[in-house]
Amino acid sequence: MKEKVILIKGGDLKLRVVKRAFAEILPERDFEFVSANLVKSETQIIPKKECIDVMKRGVAMASDRYPDASFFVYMRGRFDDVDGEIEESALVLIADKDNNIGVSQAASFILPDDVAKMIRDGVSFSSAVEVCFNVKGVKEGSGFVGILTNKAVVKEEQYFQPTAIALASCVSKK
Repeated sequence: MKEKVILIKGGDLKLRVVKRAFAEILPERDFEFVSANLVKSETQIIPKKECIDVMKRGVAMASDRYPDASFFVYMRGRFDDVDGEIEESALVLIADKDNNIGVSQAASFILPDDVAKMIRDGVSFSSAVEVCFNVKGVKEGSGFVGILTNKAVVKEEQYFQPTAIALASCVSKK
């Protein structure tokens, strides 16, 4: 029987990342993946601990809605104020049905001043990047990290490493 994995929020790119991580970390197990989109996107400056608390609440909500699921995956961008500058990082939390939790984050970077100002003003991250860099489709493409690095690093790879590490940490707690 397939184990159910719930992606709490995310589109095709994040679903590909989750499927790849589960295939590589747990190759002997069979999974069914559900992209549930249970929470709304919001851009907010939030310390890491508070962000993890928000993600744990999302997992609790998902486990109530999907009591037959084996794993819950919550991936989100996180912004923090670091000495007056805005730092961005992808944060991943994976919990199993027994509430073992793994958390990891991608490499972080300081946002350009014009993007940071728009985020402080309440503009969504993707909209701010699209305006400041005159591009379209940031969420679907290489992401801001791809724009920043001239595609040396792309969004899918930015999310894969912390997803694999969070999953390995979660399952090692059994």
